[in-house]
Amino acid sequence: MISFLRAALLSVLLPAWGPAQGPGAALPEGVEVATASGEVRPAVLETVRGIVAERLAELRPVFDDLEVRPFQVRVHASRASLPDDLARLLHEDTAGFVLLGQREVHFVWGEMQRLGAMPRGVVAHELVHELLDQG
Repeated sequence: MISFLRAALLSVLLPAWGPAQGPGAALPEGVEVATASGEVRPAVLETVRGIVAERLAELRPVFDDLEVRPFQVRVHASRASLPDDLARLLHEDTAGFVLLGQREVHFVWGEMQRLGAMPRGVVAHELVHELLDQG
């Protein structure tokens, strides 16, 4: 099992050093990426879908080729579009969070843009949380 420290370090290093798998990377069976709230442009949804597929392909070997269980990735347009119960979970100056034990990863595209965050880094960070929860 991968250590939490190693996984946390990896989530920081992958954005800068991780090899790109390109647009051909496929999502594992049962992993779904969909719009959750607000108006998310189809191009944004496809970008997030591609990044999730790419990052999962990069992370699986680090997690001893963990068999990824189904989970949902939900993309929100903005902080204002989040339902109240989810808005409370989004910490200030962050662009994503995971509902541990519920197999849900949430990204807020507008916060990524506002913060100037690299989507590849935000996605890698949150996927590490999800994979640690599954491990």
